[in-house]
Amino acid sequence: MTSTRPAVAVRRSRVPRPARTLLALVLGGTLLAATPGLGVITASPAAASTPRLSWAPPTLTDPITIDVTPSNRDLRLAPGQDYVLRMPSSPLSGAGGLIVNGGDDVVLIGGEITIPSGVGTGGGANRGLYLRDQTGTVHVEGLRISGAGLGEGINLSQPHGAVVQLQNIRVETVHGSQAGHHADVIQTWNGPRELRVDGLSGATTYQGLFLLPQQHGTVQPQRMDLRRVDLRGTSASGYMLWRDQLSWPLSLTDVWVQPSSPGSPDGYLWPQGSGAGTQAWPSVEVGTPPGGQFVPSGLAGTGYVSPGYTTTPSPLTSPTVGMVTGARAAEGTHYTRDSSVELTWAHAGPAATGYEVLRGGTVVATAPAPATRLRVPVVTGPNSLTVRATSSSGPATTSPPVTVVRDTVAPTVMRAPEVTLRTGALSAAGTAPITVQWEAQDDVRLRQVSLGGPTQGVFEPSRTVAYGSAAGQGTWTAVAEDEAGNTRSSSTSRTVSVVRDTSMQRSGTWSTVSSTAHHGGAALRSGTAGAALTHTFTGRSVALVAQRSPEAGRAVIFVDGARVTALDLTGPTASQQVVWNRSWPTSAQRTIRIEVEGTSGRPNITLDGVVTVG
Repeated sequence: MTSTRPAVAVRRSRVPRPARTLLALVLGGTLLAATPGLGVITASPAAASTPRLSWAPPTLTDPITIDVTPSNRDLRLAPGQDYVLRMPSSPLSGAGGLIVNGGDDVVLIGGEITIPSGVGTGGGANRGLYLRDQTGTVHVEGLRISGAGLGEGINLSQPHGAVVQLQNIRVETVHGSQAGHHADVIQTWNGPRELRVDGLSGATTYQGLFLLPQQHGTVQPQRMDLRRVDLRGTSASGYMLWRDQLSWPLSLTDVWVQPSSPGSPDGYLWPQGSGAGTQAWPSVEVGTPPGGQFVPSGLAGTGYVSPGYTTTPSPLTSPTVGMVTGARAAEGTHYTRDSSVELTWAHAGPAATGYEVLRGGTVVATAPAPATRLRVPVVTGPNSLTVRATSSSGPATTSPPVTVVRDTVAPTVMRAPEVTLRTGALSAAGTAPITVQWEAQDDVRLRQVSLGGPTQGVFEPSRTVAYGSAAGQGTWTAVAEDEAGNTRSSSTSRTVSVVRDTSMQRSGTWSTVSSTAHHGGAALRSGTAGAALTHTFTGRSVALVAQRSPEAGRAVIFVDGARVTALDLTGPTASQQVVWNRSWPTSAQRTIRIEVEGTSGRPNITLDGVVTVG
């Protein structure tokens, strides 16, 4: 989303680096104390009855404090800079809610966003909170999102692999439907590298959590951790929990749903499965948590008080690689044609003095702190890359490895697209039903095959067949693409010819049946046993076009003088039907002959002609 408003006005709150503290902050109208030396917000005594949260805010470096107001709520934050966002003491109301673009570590605690009625859905007007393009850790806590016009709770787009922490969040009813706007309590379409949720209560008329982290990007989540979540649906709501089918890790603790049809997990959990929770969504409980909603009315909002945290940030933690630029991710592995890729990493600790990138245990690139990205050379084949953070005050820590495969060899198309006829209906325009088949493979990993020409589509590697229709001369092209982006194509030109019954050689007695239901406005009918239509062609596929009817008899089919079958044409009335077909691996001159069997009680057959592929 773009904005024409001027740059936001900020109140700078510089913190001396040696002290490493957040000072005393009023967030969401609530006074919060700060622990000297750690920069960790602690709970006031009023929050003692609320369970402590799992994740503390990140330790901030020289943060800037921004006052969010109705005229200052589309925030454009500087790259690499830490921020504290201070919500107003009354609910922030307006179309589009709060938009936070950019920044490194960002902290928002307390406050309320409300979306009034009548705002519509275009451009995110009905969205409560949009977090986008952060590079560090985003910590949102104690926020209430509400309003009669609310259609989206929280949307996430984190192409740089940020960590997003959502804790003690309450999202009132998001309004939508399957036929209209698809409302979600939380939706992610690009990252994050890690999603952490502890304490979420939400209501929806359509969907709850919609997790599709690679819909518009390539960030492979390293973990999505959901704790103390309860989602409430309506009689018209759909999937309460929805995730893609990629293999990113998911952890669930105390996740509860109240769906429209609680007796059928397939109706509220996707991917579908069986039992109380599917393999994709283990340990999902149905109903209300025994102690009530995890974030009850009145806990989150403008008067929010943080209950504190069970953990504090470590001075140096293992970095995590959030993104590999210049490569395509597939099932946890990254593929590239280039001789180098750019790694982006993050870690919560401020004590690193530098970073090293290792390939198979050998240092191949270095960068001083506080760098978060580096271009790294890769060799042909698999590359196991890790990022190591070094510190003058303790041992180095190393990220989990990421695998980058460099592949410069294009796939092989072993079988160019081959066109054959199939049964079905001949269209009024004379296009015949066809099948297109191909074969392709790659020495590393084939991504897809794109088919162009009269029949088009993009197909998964396991798919080797497509169905369509064609008439006249055409060229079909199969383009095989591997995960690294290498391509190779192969084309085939074929001519699909419809041969009318009047153009075939006749023997015996035939009469003409005139009707717009037949191809060309007429067909040939005979009930004389032995009467025949014959056609000689050069090609590799042939099909018979005939009329089915309740009183129709059988047609005997010969190819090159050999009897192939006796085809029964009885059935519900349907004209211009491709009722039989045969194909060969090579093109040659062939003769097809269709004879009237003279079936007892129903001798007549009605033929429209044949179709050939040459």
